[in-house]
Amino acid sequence: MGTKSSTVLMLFFVISDILTCVNCRYNKEVMYAYVDYFDFGNMEFVPALRQFLDGFRLPGEAQKIDRLMEKFASRYCECNPK
Repeated sequence: MGTKSSTVLMLFFVISDILTCVNCRYNKEVMYAYVDYFDFGNMEFVPALRQFLDGFRLPGEAQKIDRLMEKFASRYCECNPK
């Protein structure tokens, strides 16, 4: 792997750690801002979920996954108030 790819990969993992570690207020705010960045309006559920999950890797801890999915669900419903 070249230096540029290694840097991108390392950044990807750092972003994933920030998004999934919500014990600290700052990280939680970053995660909320990240999720609120998405516009899931008029999107089917599965394509919206794929778009959301494409930007980071899911953590291995169920509680962290639950927090991310809860915020995703909230944002998806906000964008699709049917």
